[in-house]
Amino acid sequence: MSESKTSKRRIAAVEKQAKALELRKAGVTFEGIASSLGYAGPSGAFKAVMSALDKTLQEPAEGLRSIEWLRLEQMQRAIWPEAMSGDLAAMDRLVRIMERRARLLGLDSRIEFDVKGSMTFNFDKARAPEKRDDGDTGEE
Repeated sequence: MSESKTSKRRIAAVEKQAKALELRKAGVTFEGIASSLGYAGPSGAFKAVMSALDKTLQEPAEGLRSIEWLRLEQMQRAIWPEAMSGDLAAMDRLVRIMERRARLLGLDSRIEFDVKGSMTFNFDKARAPEKRDDGDTGEE
C-alpha cells in the first residue's frame, strides 16, 4: 500500500524541495543546496529543485484546466435545449464547445504509429508517360 500524499514524511519532503528551489532562485549552487539541506550530493539537490519546479508549474495549470472545463460545461448546459430543439446556430456553437473541451482534455491528441517494413520499386518496368501527337503527356 502506498504512502498517503498527506503523510508527515511526504509533506516534509515537499517542503524540503520548496526550500531547495528557493535556494536555487537565490543563486546557491546544487552543491551548496545539498550541503545546506542534507542531500547526499548535487544530483539529489538538482532532482529536488526540478521536482519543486514541476509542482509549481503543474498545480496552477491543473487548477486552471479544471476551471475552464467547468466553464465549458456551464456553456454546454445553457445552450443544450436550443441545440436539441433544432436551432442550427446553437448546434454549431455546441459542437465548437465540445471541440474545445476535447482539446482541453487531450482527447484529440495525435496518435502516432511506428510502422516498419520495406517497399520495393522495379525501375525496369517503370516508364515515362507517352507523348501524344498534340504534345500533351496525358498527365494533369
